[in-house]
Amino acid sequence: MVKEHLEQGKEFAVQLQSLLQQPLAHHNKSVSPHDLILKILTCFTKALSSVTGSKDFSSEFRLKDKQVVKNRRGCYGRKR
Repeated sequence: MVKEHLEQGKEFAVQLQSLLQQPLAHHNKSVSPHDLILKILTCFTKALSSVTGSKDFSSEFRLKDKQVVKNRRGCYGRKR
């Protein structure tokens, strides 16, 4: 199961790489880079969930990401 998720994620990554190498005018409108990135992350999350036994592994990442962004606000000093 893990291997299948990783292989599928790799296929999406190759598609994304190919899409990003094309000029913007030649992009296929049916598949956006954003959609491919979400598919890659979903495959990776499913693979990690299978390995760790966690049912909702992706929500743990999202919570940590939001906390990191929240903690960065106001940390830059003013230039004088």
